[in-house]
Amino acid sequence: REFFEILEGNEEGRSALVSILNYFEGISIGIKRDLLDDGYMKLSFGNVARSYVEHYGFYIQYRRAFHRSPDMWINFTNMVALWNSENLL
Repeated sequence: REFFEILEGNEEGRSALVSILNYFEGISIGIKRDLLDDGYMKLSFGNVARSYVEHYGFYIQYRRAFHRSPDMWINFTNMVALWNSENLL
């Protein structure tokens, strides 16, 4: 909660993090719809995507609960979970 409140008070910081999470959500939707190559995206963004989930997963969960939007960035977090389960990262 504390991190969420700090970001809410810092428009530039909040906007930057939300933009990055939205970017990864877009990538994951592109992969899901076969518009982007999964293997290429894993090689290009896999470690960075996993790092964002590891470091900001608590923020994603809190924001989902706060906004009562359990599907917020769900494709992104599901993509990283799948890549992790396949030992691809």
